[in-house]
Amino acid sequence: MADTIRETNIKAIKTGLENFGSYEVIAPSPTLVRGFLVFDASVYPLPVISIMPGVEDAEREEYGVSANTMPIDIWCSIMAGQEEMSEIGEAILGELVRAFMASVPENVRDAFYTGGGPSYPDGIAQKVLMTLASFNVVYETDLGDPYNLSA
Repeated sequence: MADTIRETNIKAIKTGLENFGSYEVIAPSPTLVRGFLVFDASVYPLPVISIMPGVEDAEREEYGVSANTMPIDIWCSIMAGQEEMSEIGEAILGELVRAFMASVPENVRDAFYTGGGPSYPDGIAQKVLMTLASFNVVYETDLGDPYNLSA
């Protein structure tokens, strides 16, 4: 079965994040996963970027067009060290925003950053710094047909 336009966009964004050549703080080639945050570190070694597409909204527009707004959360998990956690988290946020925006496919009408930031480890046993970057991706399809872009 063919992919929906939504699925095509998610795959394109994941590929773009995998191929983004300017990661410096995160790592040159982070592991990318989709749809989950909890993972086995022996299977998915850190750093890991998790792509979490959310429940989208759709609005009917003129001439049989559906404008779909899909939220996507991008989480980056890295091992926390003795570095300044705030500086590392902010640098990761910047890399996530830049990488995501460079990965948006051409058929998307609009994509924009909606918020995010680092989530600092708490407690002596917590050793993973997680940073969130949230986005909205707006794309159009024919009304009632998620497989075809609007003309």
